[in-house]
Amino acid sequence: MKKIFMLLIILVVSISMVASFAFAAKSEKVKVLYWTWMDLQDLVAQFNGTQDEIEVELVPMASYDIIAKMTVVLAANKGGPDIFDMTWRHSPLYTTTGKLYDITADASDVIGKFPEDLQGVASFKGKVYGLPSCISPAVLWYRKDIFEANGIGRLDTWSQF
Repeated sequence: MKKIFMLLIILVVSISMVASFAFAAKSEKVKVLYWTWMDLQDLVAQFNGTQDEIEVELVPMASYDIIAKMTVVLAANKGGPDIFDMTWRHSPLYTTTGKLYDITADASDVIGKFPEDLQGVASFKGKVYGLPSCISPAVLWYRKDIFEANGIGRLDTWSQF
C-alpha cells in the first residue's frame, strides 16, 4: 500500500509539472504521454477519473524498450513521452544529455524526502531531472550444497560474508 501511495504521489507531481507548462499555452485538456514498465493502468485510470484538466495516456512497454526508444528520441530531438520510467543504473544515459527538463525548483519540496543516494540517481550537477518511483531490493542467493561441500556453514550476517 505504501508503494502505491508513493507511486501516486510521484505520478501526480510529475503530471502536474508537465501540465503546468501546457496550461500556460492552452486552455483545453492536457494530454500527457507516460511510458512505463510498471502495472499502473488502474492507478492512471483512477487519476484520469478524478479531474477534467489532464488525461494521462499510459504506454506500457519493457524497460529495455524504453531505454532503446529514449536513446533514439533524444538523439532525434523529437517524439517520445512527457514522462517515462527508467532503471536507476541507466539514469546517466539521460541526465547527462542536457535534453531533459530541469525540475529542481518544481521538485524542491519533494526530492528532499528521499534518501540522499536516491536523490543522486535522478540528478546531475546539482539539477534534478526526475523522481525516484520505486526501489527494487537486491537479493543474494547462495547454494547451500556448495557451501556445505566446502565446509562453509550458514551465514547469518553481512560480516560473516
